[in-house]
Amino acid sequence: MRMVSSFDGIFGYREYLEFLTTLDGSTGPRRMEVDLEQVRFAHPSGMAPLVATIAHLTNLGWDFDVVLPADDLLSDYFEKAGWVA
Repeated sequence: MRMVSSFDGIFGYREYLEFLTTLDGSTGPRRMEVDLEQVRFAHPSGMAPLVATIAHLTNLGWDFDVVLPADDLLSDYFEKAGWVA
């Protein structure tokens, strides 16, 4: 079963906690989509732990599909900040 976690507007620490809530109760490796297409601004306080959590879970066998922001400038920033695998 594929899980989806979607965000819009500003992605910060509160949104990261929402992401963790989505994961809560999951058993075993899963496939998950993290949809950031509608995000207009991303705080490092949310993105840094998101990236670290995705990297950790990927090492445990999870698969993630991350949809980058539609805004080209923000999408480019994600790549330059190392937030894109």
